Amino acid sequence: MSVELHDLAARLRAATAGHPTPRTTYAHVLPPLAPLLVSTRTDGQHLHLAASTGDQHAQGADRDALSALATLGAGTGAGPDQHPRTLVVATREDLRALLALADTHARTGALAPVGATLDWWGQRAEHPTSRATLVLTDALRGRYAAAHSPDLDGDLDAWARAFHLPDTAPGTRARLAVLDALARLATTGIPLPGLDEAAQADTRSWDWRTEQTAAGRPWHLPDDRRAAALGLATRSHAREHHDALRRADPRVAAREALTGTVVAATITDLDAATMTVRAHQPLSRLRTGHDVTGWLGLPEDVATDAAAANRIASATITATTIDPSGDLHITLSSPRLRQEDNALRVGASITLAPSPPDPRAQANARTNMRTRYTRTDNWLATGARPTARRRDVPLDVVVAAAE
Repeated sequence: MSVELHDLAARLRAATAGHPTPRTTYAHVLPPLAPLLVSTRTDGQHLHLAASTGDQHAQGADRDALSALATLGAGTGAGPDQHPRTLVVATREDLRALLALADTHARTGALAPVGATLDWWGQRAEHPTSRATLVLTDALRGRYAAAHSPDLDGDLDAWARAFHLPDTAPGTRARLAVLDALARLATTGIPLPGLDEAAQADTRSWDWRTEQTAAGRPWHLPDDRRAAALGLATRSHAREHHDALRRADPRVAAREALTGTVVAATITDLDAATMTVRAHQPLSRLRTGHDVTGWLGLPEDVATDAAAANRIASATITATTIDPSGDLHITLSSPRLRQEDNALRVGASITLAPSPPDPRAQANARTNMRTRYTRTDNWLATGARPTARRRDVPLDVVVAAAE
């Protein structure tokens, strides 16, 4: 089966059931903290906004829309532990509209704290492990398969119809009730293990933003080279971490086996130093030299506990071959299960997946990057044009570069 047929089958199942069906075993988005629900609409000239915290409501247009957000606590630590509330919006278009509004009306003056918080929400929306910003269409398409066309996964009205919720107009209080209902559906269930710990980065990010504001740095200034590089690194690391967490979801692991990211196989040879497996299909994204983890059984048998007895602690792929019959064989070095009574044996089913990133190693990499950007001899940090240096290069290196 291809991943396209797998996704089609999920939509057909939803059509048969009469409602969206889960794509995942766990909830991949954490419930919002003291949510601030915001719905926007535009008439071509003005942006109209309706917002609610559940017990308070506010509306406005353009600059007054930002004032409405301010009355609901945007721009202050109105959420738990003096941190911002979770911003809940329908689509990324709504988020972009709010950011554009802040850039126009909230660079300075009384609304500057609102603009700074909106900017922070926009940045955290680019980190998939964050709970600071909840974009409903993104969360719903990741959590459920609906009977409608994939093109409608980015349409909030399509999701409302799929869950049999009333039709509402954007920018109205009735729309906010629909946002609240869909937010509960998107986050219902047991949270994906490890997601809560990853979301603690929101606290560090907000504290850093608070320090910058206290130091007098306007929120709308563009990042310098160091901040831009670190921002790109944190986004990349958050994505890598989130992808690894997702592979611990049985339904996600089963789907990823169809893309080759996860490989289901059978052990064909085993000795004290190496193990060879035959993949159930020749599609694999795993390459020689990759560090992998895995577990005994099929992809859907994954255990969320990394220390589970059936989990492989670590292994490295030393060779991959395709035999004349088209079967993919993968050789690994020194695989070991996380238990004393090793159950690895020839003929056993096993699933391989990329090794998850180490959060501490990621943090160290960002620290090293921050240090490098403070060195005066780093031309990327200083912006100075590097001095051209010429030297003899072996011919084979020149040929390799040309190829």
